[in-house]
Order: sequence, then structure tokens, then C-alpha cells
Amino acid sequence: MKRLCKMGQFGVKKYFFLLCIFILCLSFCGCGNNRNSETNNTEEMQSSEDTAKESNLCIVTCANEKTAILYDLATYDGENLDNSEVWRFTADAPELTGKSEEMSSAKYREGTVFGDVVIVSCGNGYAAIVSYPEKEILWQVFNAGKNAHSIEILPSGNIVVVSSTGGTIRLFAASAILQNDTETASTYKEYPIKEGHGVLWDPEYDVLWTLGWNDLKAYSVVGEGIDEELQLREDMGAAKYGLEGHDLTADFQDSKYLWVSGMKHMYHVNKETGEMSTDFEHSDQLEWPTIRGFGNDPYGNYYVTMPSHGVGTSWENASYASWSTDKINFYYPSEDGTTLENIKCKSQTKVFYKVFSFYGKYQ
Repeated sequence: MKRLCKMGQFGVKKYFFLLCIFILCLSFCGCGNNRNSETNNTEEMQSSEDTAKESNLCIVTCANEKTAILYDLATYDGENLDNSEVWRFTADAPELTGKSEEMSSAKYREGTVFGDVVIVSCGNGYAAIVSYPEKEILWQVFNAGKNAHSIEILPSGNIVVVSSTGGTIRLFAASAILQNDTETASTYKEYPIKEGHGVLWDPEYDVLWTLGWNDLKAYSVVGEGIDEELQLREDMGAAKYGLEGHDLTADFQDSKYLWVSGMKHMYHVNKETGEMSTDFEHSDQLEWPTIRGFGNDPYGNYYVTMPSHGVGTSWENASYASWSTDKINFYYPSEDGTTLENIKCKSQTKVFYKVFSFYGKYQ
């Protein structure tokens, strides 16, 4: 019995020794998990910071030069927006010498057949696909239309440009450039539009939206590659006398709707019914007349440009006051999310026409 007791005591001691080792191992593993958790939390925080930073980016077109500028409004110092510039592209081809200066449209599109790009159009008939951020011109034409006002790239890589004075929708076979066929890439099919001001591809409804003077129309894209054509959808769209449409953008907070700005009102348009409403969330702050550029993003922000009427001689660029401005109206959610805060981000040297949120998705 005594021998058995001694053996039992030894067994207990051995048990406690092994238990201590086991606990130490668990503690070490736990520390490792904590370190991994801290790393994951750091990565999540970094991701959140990147998202926050991205949510303050917008791209504007200049009315007094053939330039598109990307700004980070998170860095606006309250004095001069010029200090917040991140990136710019200027259409300085020799063919444009002596032609009108204004750039009418600049949109960021990520993951296209050309990669990440900024597509631009100018009132002088220039249109281009520009790689972002490298600024390499991948495709360009000088006959996009008389007073070309808006541009879009289709999933195929083909380009659509609408013009106001010219009254045209031009579908360029730009995808041919992928086969180094520059001649075909500059050819186009043409369709009529009265005072074309906006164009937008909609992947959810698989249609191309166009904005004219008094109507919003939808087109199906039929065919493939350079043989693509536009086919009017009679079952979609909207018409409103006196609309005087000026800008067309996606609602990145609700894919069932589009934003359309007119000379008198800002409209929230239901894609399925065609209903154009001036009664929408925050309409008391955003429903302005003569809006030239309008965009939102998934983060609850809104970007607006309106003509600087009444600025007179106090603004050195007063000659542009009827259709452009020196500031971007940036609206962002209040802390409680019930209303919008507003900052007027003013440039000391630039004259802006349209503004677009720098969000790379179509919808």
C-alpha cells in the first residue's frame, strides 16, 4: 500500500507538471491569436481609412481649359481647393490648338477592357480614353460631335458620345484599338438626339440611357464588338416638357433610380416607371435650379456645381458665370445621419463646369 501511495503521489506530481506545460502552450497560442487579431484590426482600420479617403474624391471638368482635375476634398484647407489636387489630364493635342477650351465630361471607369480609365469629352469635338493613373491616351478622336457634352464606355470598349449643338449620338468602334485597328476605331454609327447632354451605361437594366432637352431615353446595345448598334427601347424612358436636361448620373445609393438635372429642377428618376420626382431624401438641400454637374457616391456624399450667377466683377472669370463656377458644393452626412453638412470648396484659379464622383462603377 505504501508503495502504491508513493506511486500515486508521483503520478499526481507528473499530472500537475504536464498540466502546467499545457497551460503555458495555450497562453502562447492565445498571445499569437491576440497578435493576429491586432493585425486584423489594424488591417480593417486601414481599409476603413482608405474607404473614407476614397469617399471624398471627385473629378471636375474645367470651363476655361481642356482639363479634368481629381480633387481629394478631405484635404481641403478652407481657403484654396487648388491645394487638394491629386491628378489631372489635359487634352493638349496639336489638333486642338485654337479650338474652344472647355472640357464637358470626365468619368472614372474601373476594370474596363482597357483597364482602369478616365474617359473625357470636350466641346470642341475631342473625346478620349485615358489610362488611370498613368495618363496614357489609349484612344482619341477629334470628331466626337459639335459641342460634345457627355461620354460613356460600353462593356465592349466601344465609346458613346452625345452632343448638344450637333444633336447627335455617336457610337464609336473604339474596341477595334484592342486589335491595333486605329482606322476602324475612329468610325462611328450616328443617331439623332435633341440637345444631347448626358449618356450613361446601366449594367443592371442592360441599357444605355441618353438625356436630351426634354426627354430621357433608353437603348439596347445589339450586336458585338465593332458591329454593335443602338436600338431604342420604347418601353423605357421619360419625357417632360420644359425639362431642359443638363446632366445624367447614376444614383450610387439606390440602383433603381437615376439623377437628372434640368434648368429649373433636380429630378430623381425611377428607371422602371419613368416617374421624375423633385421630392426625394434631402431634396430641401439638393433640389436646386440650373445645376450643371451632380453626383453622389455609396458613402452618402453629394457633389454639385452650379453657375455663379450674380458674381459679377467680384469674380475674375465673370464671363463664365452663366454656366460655370469657381467652387464645388460638397454635401456629406451629419453625425446623426439626419441631414447633410455642406462645404463650398473654392478654387483660386480654376473655372469648373461639371463634377462627377470618383467612383469607378457604372451603377
